[in-house]
Amino acid sequence: MMISPEDYYEQFLKGKSAEKILKIIEDLKYELNRLTNAKKDRYDINQEPSNEYSLTREYLDRAINALKEAGGIYTPSDEEQECLSYVENISQINKIKFTSGGYFGGYKTTIFTFANDKVYVKTMDIYAEEDLMDLGGESSITKQELLEGIKNLHIFEWKAHYYAHILDGNQWDVKIEFSNGCKPFISSGSNAYPYNYHDFLVLLGLARDELMNDLNKPDDKEVK
Repeated sequence: MMISPEDYYEQFLKGKSAEKILKIIEDLKYELNRLTNAKKDRYDINQEPSNEYSLTREYLDRAINALKEAGGIYTPSDEEQECLSYVENISQINKIKFTSGGYFGGYKTTIFTFANDKVYVKTMDIYAEEDLMDLGGESSITKQELLEGIKNLHIFEWKAHYYAHILDGNQWDVKIEFSNGCKPFISSGSNAYPYNYHDFLVLLGLARDELMNDLNKPDDKEVK
């Protein structure tokens, strides 16, 4: 059973030297990397999400603060710096483009754009001319709620690609664009998914669509 961040501080960080806290930080980063790389297949992405990653991330944040309190200096890795850059620019997101599908059911692209604090959603197949489409319908989620959700799910820590060797199946990709010149964030997958992929679909309001797509697909094992 995992414990709260404050209990973690009391048991493992309080009173420790900067050197020992640095070792704990490295262990936590290793565990986060393991969880990030623990790709899921399409048969378990709709299961009840685990809070293991979120709590481990909170432990790491608490450990970094404890290191500073102990007089130590924490230097983020290049990957962490890139994630921090995306988080710092999160208010500048102006488009989220999500594509998912497969050979048998076709591919569908959903695009989220913003006007003031409102979110507009449009759906099309991958061959449609995006510039010729209208703004789409207004979503029930606000821009602030959507951006907070992206931040809280640590989407920018996803790997560039998730892959499982399965014939046909499902492919997906997400592209997050910014209005201030920050390079787009891109992640994709083929029959494999990040640990909180389902939570991301719930945030976008697409979880039911993905589930129905899976139910309507032929079993991969039957594909020749």
